[in-house]
Amino acid sequence: MRNFNSSKSIISTFLFISIALLASLLLLKNVNKTNFHPDEPGWIASGYYYSNLLLNSNFEWQQWAKCPDVPGAFQCGFYNSNYNPHLGQWIIGIPLKTFAVKGEREFFDFYNFDKSLEENKKEGNLPPQPVLSRARSISVVIGTLCCLLIFAIGYYSNNLWMGSIAAMLLIFNKLFVTLSTQAMTDISYNFFLLCAYLVSIFLLRQSKLRHIVLISFLYGGLIGLASSVKIIGVLVGGLYFFLVILYKKFVGDLKVKDTVKCLAAFSFSSLFIIYLINPYFWPSFKEINIGETIQEVANYSKEKGGREMQKDNFRSEYPQLSNFSHVLEFPLMFVRIKQIGEEQVQGIKSAQWGENRLDTFKETFFRESSSFPKESYVLVLGIVLLGGKLINSIYRKELSESVLPLFYFGANFMFILLFMTVNFDRYYLPTVIASKFVVAAGIYEASRLIWVALRRSTKLISAQRQ
Repeated sequence: MRNFNSSKSIISTFLFISIALLASLLLLKNVNKTNFHPDEPGWIASGYYYSNLLLNSNFEWQQWAKCPDVPGAFQCGFYNSNYNPHLGQWIIGIPLKTFAVKGEREFFDFYNFDKSLEENKKEGNLPPQPVLSRARSISVVIGTLCCLLIFAIGYYSNNLWMGSIAAMLLIFNKLFVTLSTQAMTDISYNFFLLCAYLVSIFLLRQSKLRHIVLISFLYGGLIGLASSVKIIGVLVGGLYFFLVILYKKFVGDLKVKDTVKCLAAFSFSSLFIIYLINPYFWPSFKEINIGETIQEVANYSKEKGGREMQKDNFRSEYPQLSNFSHVLEFPLMFVRIKQIGEEQVQGIKSAQWGENRLDTFKETFFRESSSFPKESYVLVLGIVLLGGKLINSIYRKELSESVLPLFYFGANFMFILLFMTVNFDRYYLPTVIASKFVVAAGIYEASRLIWVALRRSTKLISAQRQ
């Protein structure tokens, strides 16, 4: 047994190192080959700006509400605090500043979408090549970590081979390689989602309530980090967590009140992290005056409903309440994201869903998700095999981590199909990553069944000959 465990440890270490080397080499090879995306200058410029605020300990929301105060800043649009939390921008901006070449100027320009690439290049709206390459290298590091996380998730939820197959499928996926070699925040978002997914595996293994609640709390914190890159993380992560907890309740021994405690731990920790690291959601502490706040509450209560009040009038007449109202900026982000999505759908043909949303989803998803020809058939096979495992698990009342890929894929699939406003290829990456676990399950389980069938046939033939 000791020799077996030693051999398994050697194999797992070898596979871990091999995946890390292969992923990093392949991604680095594509850093300067990947097509330029017009969003890259915006993420780099805003990354510099918001990283400067953080490193200078400037946490006044008025500064976070601004765009970079330089020519072209009026175009910052989607990259500012009204639409995006800033963890993803810090991940880009802080390394750019840390590893900057002496004398290098910080880039603060934005791509003009009304002009051609050549015109933007002439006007200096594209980052210098050394800055762009360095920003893309940050994505390479995170992309490599994602591959290692996928290996770990496959290993802990199933076995070494499942983890290896899933990681290899992703390494050679076109969409993953593209987004892991561009200066964008998509890969950082997926990194934190995968960290949370890995933690969720250990949730099923625990039987003591305090451990389950603690892991729920940790999972919520990681989803809070994902949501601090893209706010939709709390929706996707919340849906997946709900499926896992529901599964543990009905198949395991989790009571209703304990389920509520887990959901409460997840909700509290995710929101705590979201608010903790996003200064735009904070009131200006210097301006708080308790006496004036009480007076404004009394005055507002008397006037409420008596007349309509514009936003600017509210700020001027109730400065204290307006200051405290910044805690509402997080839920308001969802409203703004929906509005800008509707505008993009109207103005950008590639963002439209077409007449049949499901058909458009299948066409886009299967075009972007495949790592090899006819992968969609193996995906369906994986869904069927994992579905069978899930049914067997429910029937036997035995929890199984091996069915979690089905929940993760289902949560991401449902989010795109039901809630995603625009049909941009890069928004499919979480679902593409989730599909690799399912495809890996299809490959592994089908291979295992074929191997078992061949062994039985061989034994039967040998018995007949004797």
